[in-house]
Amino acid sequence: MKKIVLTICVALAFASCSLQKQSIQEAHTEARFLPIDATSQVTPLSVDIAIDNVAGKVKDVWKFSPEQIDAMGGDITNIKARGLYLSTQKHDVDIIVAPIFNLESINEKGKEGWFELTIIGYLGRFTNWQNGTK
Repeated sequence: MKKIVLTICVALAFASCSLQKQSIQEAHTEARFLPIDATSQVTPLSVDIAIDNVAGKVKDVWKFSPEQIDAMGGDITNIKARGLYLSTQKHDVDIIVAPIFNLESINEKGKEGWFELTIIGYLGRFTNWQNGTK
């Protein structure tokens, strides 16, 4: 009888140790799931903008279909950004300086829902790239 009681006590002691050990492993494993945050260091950059004085002020007109407007979420900021992108590609420049925008709906037969974006500005190219210093 004493052997059975002793065997049960020893078995419970080992079971208790294994439960504690498992609990510790679980806590250790949980610690591995902490998120890792990537950090980066950005060095300031300085650049000059050379204005194309020969071209002077340019005027581009872009027409957007209702499907294109929907794809841009109908957001005026997105429409203007798209127009600026198209103008920089057309003129092979880096930036349109001091752009002026005019967005109007087109009231022509068969053009319902279309919009016309006019952009007026100066063509600019980035020059003299340098790392910023204090």
